Amino acid sequence: MTIPASIAKGTPGNISASALTTVPVAGNALSAYQSIEQGTQQIISIDNKYHIHYISSTDGSNWQQADLTAQTNAPDAGGQAISGYVASKTDTQEITYVDVNKHIQLLQFDSYKHWTVQDITQKIHAPLADTNAISSFEWQATGTQQIVYIDTHVHIIELTSSDGVDWRTQDLTQLMKAPLANGVTISSFEWSKNSSQQIVYIDTQQHIAVLSLVNGTIRMLLRPSMLHSQMVRALVVANGPRKASVSLILSIRKIMLKS
Repeated sequence: MTIPASIAKGTPGNISASALTTVPVAGNALSAYQSIEQGTQQIISIDNKYHIHYISSTDGSNWQQADLTAQTNAPDAGGQAISGYVASKTDTQEITYVDVNKHIQLLQFDSYKHWTVQDITQKIHAPLADTNAISSFEWQATGTQQIVYIDTHVHIIELTSSDGVDWRTQDLTQLMKAPLANGVTISSFEWSKNSSQQIVYIDTQQHIAVLSLVNGTIRMLLRPSMLHSQMVRALVVANGPRKASVSLILSIRKIMLKS
């Protein structure tokens, strides 16, 4: 993979070879996002020494690169799990990854333009992570930051914070009796149409499972196949783990795809 060197100049998509440097990456560890507030685009990757690299640009032509592992003394990455997002509520950039001890690490770029690192797993005694899958984003409807990952028991674990400092955890697989994950991949995002959180993963039967969370009571919807009209529905009502009396609506849709 070739990335523009620090302050290398050129035109987007047509940068001269003399202005390039090679940043080694390990496996498929790569993520990207934008910061609207700062007007920048970011690429984050894990190199062949398992360091976290941060590459940013204000125009897609001039780029800067930093080794965040060396800069913050953060633990080495443990594999191919990395994700990044911007938290507009706190005006911070956030990079999440799984370290060599299977802990969730959070690198945070604050409004003072300083990078810091915190071990969320150690801080709140969250379940250890599998090293292959993590996803994160800002849930604007609730003003919270969300990190989802697959633990060593192939359960879907959610970490939530309103300020990027204090975190809480819940086991969504256990809470909803959701299918076990295959341990390979996971993705998440906010669906602005209904202000819901969507978590997508592949289960042990190689089916796509979708967890959907919105404010309210907890519900579970199983959809064994999108190719047939039959639908099995199960409704579970319970109080959510949140301190407030408002709990969550959580629906599970399971999609079977033909190979």
